[in-house]
Amino acid sequence: MNQFIRFALLSVTLLALAACGGGGSGAAVTGPQRTATVSFAILGNYSSPISGVSITARLPQGVNVALDGTSHTLQQPGLSSTKGLAFGSYSAGIRQVDLGVVNLNQSIGYGTFATLQLTVQPGYTFSAQDFRALNSPFPAFKAVANDPILGVVSTDTTLAGRITPSLDVTFGY
Repeated sequence: MNQFIRFALLSVTLLALAACGGGGSGAAVTGPQRTATVSFAILGNYSSPISGVSITARLPQGVNVALDGTSHTLQQPGLSSTKGLAFGSYSAGIRQVDLGVVNLNQSIGYGTFATLQLTVQPGYTFSAQDFRALNSPFPAFKAVANDPILGVVSTDTTLAGRITPSLDVTFGY
């Protein structure tokens, strides 16, 4: 009986070792991308409440944007925000999205201010680097704050270099 237990333990150990690692490419195959979620955020260190932010981004060919009819207006819930009223438009010819969030009652704050849900056309595969915020034409990113001393300030003046945009993409399979 003792020899049987040793054999069983040795077998389980060898099976466990055989199941671990080795030989793969390191990347799990998850199937084709079906969706892309672009998260727009602001980073910075300005203490006054941020009441509005807008950004322009270029989307790669092969993604679809939910639009409200023929108006080129981004459709809810494709564009959403928990920080305020989200709005935007998309120009398919140049694959450019312009969006913004406004909240006059409280600060938008730092971090994610809007998300944009996209569908990926069959046959396309993307990386996060295929999506980018535009720095030109200026101002492609703009934030507005209400400074208690200076009044309304923006990235055109006081906030320049103190608040910057960030863009992150996650994919659904």
